[in-house]
Order: sequence, then C-alpha cells, then structure tokens
Amino acid sequence: MSSEVGVVAALCALLAVFCPEADAITGGSPVPIESFPYQVAIDQFRNQSCGGALIGKKTVITTASCFHRREIDVSDVTVRLGSATRTGGLSLGVDDFLQHPDVDAVLLYLDQRVTPRKEIKFVPVPTVPTAIRQGELVTISGYGDVSDELRAAALLAMDVEVCKDVYFFSVNTRACAGGWTAGMCGLRDVGSPLVNWLGELVGLAVQSHGCGQPGFPTVFADLTGADVLTWIEDNMDMKTDATRAQRLWSA
Repeated sequence: MSSEVGVVAALCALLAVFCPEADAITGGSPVPIESFPYQVAIDQFRNQSCGGALIGKKTVITTASCFHRREIDVSDVTVRLGSATRTGGLSLGVDDFLQHPDVDAVLLYLDQRVTPRKEIKFVPVPTVPTAIRQGELVTISGYGDVSDELRAAALLAMDVEVCKDVYFFSVNTRACAGGWTAGMCGLRDVGSPLVNWLGELVGLAVQSHGCGQPGFPTVFADLTGADVLTWIEDNMDMKTDATRAQRLWSA
C-alpha cells in the first residue's frame, strides 16, 4: 500500500466516512484534539467566532473575513488551544496581526510562545506551491454550529472553475471542496483549517451556502500559491512588514 493510500485510509477510518465519496453527516464526526492538535478557536468579546490553525510558536492563521471588515482590537481577541470543546485548554491573548493584501488570510501573533505537546502542535504548510486538484481528498476540522465538540470531515476537492459558477466569484485565491453528494459540506466555522493527505495546511474555510445539499461546496481561502506561502514564511512569528495593518481586507 502506498503512503498516500495509507494516509487516506487512516483519515477515512478516523472520520467514520466511506471513501472516495461519502454520505457524511453535515458537521462531520467528533474527533479528539490530539488528532488535530493545530486546531484553535478564536474568541472575540468572550464569544467564539472563528476557527484557525497554529502554524508557529507565536503564530495562528485564520481568515480576514472572520472579523467582518472591522478593525481588529487585539485586546478583544483570545485564542484557545489544546481543547476538543469550546472551553478548557490554553487561552492566550493576541499582541499583533498582519493581513495578506490579496488573500482572505490574517496572521495573529500570540502574546507568548507555545510549547508543543500532544494536544498542541503546529500544522506544516506546503514547502512548494501545489494546487489542490479536483477529486483530491482533503480534511476540514472545526467546532461547527451543531455541538460544542471538535469535529472533522473528509471532503473531495472540486474544480474551482465549477465552484465559481455556483457562487459567482471571480478571484483566483479560492479553493472548493465538498458538495458532491447530499450531506457533504464544511463545518460552517469561518477560518476552519483544511489539510491535504500529507497533513499540510492548504486552505481556510470562507463560506458554505446550502450546506448538506449536493452542488454547494464549501469555499476556502487557497493557501497553496507561491505568493501566500512566501508571505507566511517571511512573517512567521514576527511581522516583517513595517506598515501596521489598520483594517482587514475581506472578499
């Protein structure tokens, strides 16, 4: 068995879905935090608002649209790590942030460094630009809106040109997955991380309309392009752009 097939089989077993296409329950299946130790919950005004992923000792990535075009007041933002529920775990403040000028993504800089442990680990990003291919098995995780538990779902990637026709967007910084059969969709958590079969972070959930209906995939900010990968690498754990971001961009 090839390593790719082995990882895919393991993902399918973990998420209790049939592959390559499954009648998964909308909202995915409950999973332990140790299986997705990079998953974070982002709280604003003491209420959970978004998901995100830990990518460095002081860096979390989420979507800019998580903040609804508002300016970020970092004193109102906390990041919860290492918990499979909406409570518990490690709660840290945010010192600063940096938005990408073109992609719906923002880096949040934590107020202290994180020490990796079994329930808190970094998710790797691709080392070279690699487009998400149609039919590729990818996995989304997040807390969703159906329970307080961390959940995950295996999805099949959809050609972005087909997805453009569904949602009428024109930008080339999006990726799509799910929507192949009834019940296959994302978790409705903006910022929920999407990983490929190698466990690399390739996207962040942006929107999901018609969840649970065939033909309506979940839309993701695509993190596989050369520009965004370079931006992540250059600004990991320390912002190198001298201009402080004042307002978030959101598509």
